[in-house]
Amino acid sequence: MVNVADVDMQRATWKIDGAVVSASEGKAAFSAAMKNQKINITLDPDVLAWFKQQARGRGYQTLINATLREAMREKTIEDTLRRVIREELHSAQNES
Repeated sequence: MVNVADVDMQRATWKIDGAVVSASEGKAAFSAAMKNQKINITLDPDVLAWFKQQARGRGYQTLINATLREAMREKTIEDTLRRVIREELHSAQNES
């Protein structure tokens, strides 16, 4: 979830598709964009059972969402680490 402080919301210049809009229009668009979207997804029965078991039958969809979000975060970190390591190796090769 995006962490936006109230002070950031007050100082923001609100734009929609590049056009400056009022704070109320901008906040409404921001709120709409931050809401979960309903989708249909097909999962293997054992995967669904595992998430339901982990969530004890309640909030398993939230658990699936959190798991997917964590996978996204880890992928970003993994990509960043690989890039940094490549840059460091390239730099070390150029120094020698």
